[in-house]
Amino acid sequence: MLLDLRLKIYQFFKRHKNKIVIFLIIIGIIYLINQYLKHHDFQAIPSTTYNPDTPIMVTEGEEVPSNLKEPIYALIEEYFDACNEKDYEKAYSLLTEDCKKDLFPELDDFEVYVDQMFNDKKVYTVQNYYNEEDKYVYRLRIFEDILATGLTGEEELGYRTEVITMHNTEDGMKLSVNGYIERKEMEFAVYEDDNVRITVESLKKEYEKETYTVKAYNKTEYQLVLLDHNMDKDQITLQLNAEVRILKNNTNNDIIISPGETEEFELEFTKYYHETDISRGIHFNALRFIKSFPMTYDEEGNLQDTIENYAITLNMQE
Repeated sequence: MLLDLRLKIYQFFKRHKNKIVIFLIIIGIIYLINQYLKHHDFQAIPSTTYNPDTPIMVTEGEEVPSNLKEPIYALIEEYFDACNEKDYEKAYSLLTEDCKKDLFPELDDFEVYVDQMFNDKKVYTVQNYYNEEDKYVYRLRIFEDILATGLTGEEELGYRTEVITMHNTEDGMKLSVNGYIERKEMEFAVYEDDNVRITVESLKKEYEKETYTVKAYNKTEYQLVLLDHNMDKDQITLQLNAEVRILKNNTNNDIIISPGETEEFELEFTKYYHETDISRGIHFNALRFIKSFPMTYDEEGNLQDTIENYAITLNMQE
């Protein structure tokens, strides 16, 4: 019986010899390929439509003009190289005057900023975010320079995001950093009655917010309360075309003006630069003139000894 089994196996292999050889060759090839792939890491190269000159935020589809692309990239590279080399004065000279005045009034202030951002040598990628008139907003992703720092590439490399704006001015291309855009004078925005005069002096635009510098004069013999952090959040609001924004970052700061005094203060609202909704005006929803000071409240949390209480709107459109 064993002899018959061997004979059948022999006849089977003899009859299908070619097919068996081909099958074994295929198995061998598959094994070799599998062993090769096991010992080599391959990274898939994703398909991409990356275009650094096409704004990724919703706009009217305007790209950076062709004649400005080279000057913009040259300025970014010049600024970046100066920061990497800690050439503070050169990098500082490339900033707009508004950016210097508002963010870095002294060169020492800028040096602190550069040392924080460029603690080691950095490299970057760039992407256009949003364009308006002669201002071109870019996002920089700033990475460690692997070649300069000696990293092997196996570490998880994070990055910092920096929003910069390129300004095409009469004096050539300048830039602003750290999300800063510009400052605009707005002394035309004025409200005045027998009790008070309030003026919006200027507007500081940053990519994620708007900050208004406001001056208020109390004409009365009473304390004028414009903002009391114990009261509702909507005491001062920003009116857009389609919605209202509440004041931010004023949770612990009251705005109280003594009789006959003038005070200057800042009001900050969330408002992205790429938003098409226009800032129309600032609402002061509760101007309160009170007799007693420090302020006292009743059981319901309302200010006591209020002589007058009314709302006004500062129109910011010329």
